[in-house]
Amino acid sequence: MLTACGGGNSTSVVGASGSSAAGTITGFGSVITNGVRYELNSTTVVDESTGTSSNCSDNASNCGLKMGMEVEIEGDDVRSSGDGTTPTSVARSIHVGSSIRGPVSSLSTDGNTLVVLGQTIALTTSTRFDGGVQPAVGDIVEVHGLVDRSVTPSQISASLVEVKSGPVASYRLRGRFDKVAGAIGGEPMSFGTLTAEDLARYNAATDGQFVRVKLSTTPDAQGRWVVMSFKSSERSYGRDDQGKHTEQEGFIELVVTQPSAGTIGVVVSGFSVNGISVSLPSGFDAVDGGTLDQLQVGARVEVEGTVVDGVLVASKIEFKKARKRSERGLDDSASSQEFEMHGTLELGTAPNTLVVRGLTFDLSDTAAIVLPAGVTLDDVLSWARQGKTVEVKGYLMADGNTYKLKRIKLESRPATSALAASARAVGTGLNP
Repeated sequence: MLTACGGGNSTSVVGASGSSAAGTITGFGSVITNGVRYELNSTTVVDESTGTSSNCSDNASNCGLKMGMEVEIEGDDVRSSGDGTTPTSVARSIHVGSSIRGPVSSLSTDGNTLVVLGQTIALTTSTRFDGGVQPAVGDIVEVHGLVDRSVTPSQISASLVEVKSGPVASYRLRGRFDKVAGAIGGEPMSFGTLTAEDLARYNAATDGQFVRVKLSTTPDAQGRWVVMSFKSSERSYGRDDQGKHTEQEGFIELVVTQPSAGTIGVVVSGFSVNGISVSLPSGFDAVDGGTLDQLQVGARVEVEGTVVDGVLVASKIEFKKARKRSERGLDDSASSQEFEMHGTLELGTAPNTLVVRGLTFDLSDTAAIVLPAGVTLDDVLSWARQGKTVEVKGYLMADGNTYKLKRIKLESRPATSALAASARAVGTGLNP
């Protein structure tokens, strides 16, 4: 099993004994993460922020989860439909954890970044603002996103920004530990009130390691944040992961090269993403959206492969592009992230809008909407009046809360209970 002590990256592991995933929620109708649709059936949902857990089987309510949240999922075997629809599994447990929570100290004039607890938060065309509420200086925000460890201090590429409506009991931070300076993410810390258990973790931590901490909301007399809990945020593969299929998305932080056979120069033979070592087999060329020489520090990639002796041996690499908010064009599909929803279709309250699971989809750009053969927009509006169950896909618009409709069709999958029973009846592996 992938040992996951923190968040801020995206990983999927599939094996004969089930599957696990760590990444961003990109859809609902169950929970969609890393391209897999996880049904909720007696699923344990754990909130890291509060330490509370609940048991959920309600796919309609999303169990309190939100689009853009960072989650870790343990599930049954992943099943491929064979008809091009999203692969499915049944989630046994879901852990939710943000990358940072604290006050906004500054906002860039171009709207591309904000600073929280000394950490730079990158806002992209895929960043969702919960409820459409844009943060202001002084607001307390909770941010979910991928951590770019290639820069110091690390930077967070935000997938969800939630503005808190009231005070919070504590702040949260994931960042690089500077043991000599007594700092995390470049911010000075006080460790004098740690429990014996947390103190043991502190003593075992090494300089440069990534950690996650809970902080008091008021600095001490020396201006240091008071650490209330201390845990590692590093990830590693164990013996149970040997031979398992894995997908991981993140920022390259280290590149390994070797002399090129028969030519002058070097070739990339491996790199690391989120602290995970990735190896490229000899002759590897399965790259999508870029070239091998673009595998450089700071590049955002998704790696698919197999775990061998704790190393991810790549079988495919895809470059991921996250545009700055100020770079948004007329076509919102310029965003790197497509979002997917399954549920009852309703008419929106605003003109030219539809609603699925409480999220609003805009129909204004009718020429860009892909419909099934023989289906018109009038048919789609009729579906909404009848409360039909649909699958929709779209991209975030400039407000960070409305989605531009790109595709819609009637849902053709079996009910959740049937999927759960079918998935759990399968004893091994990824099924064609």
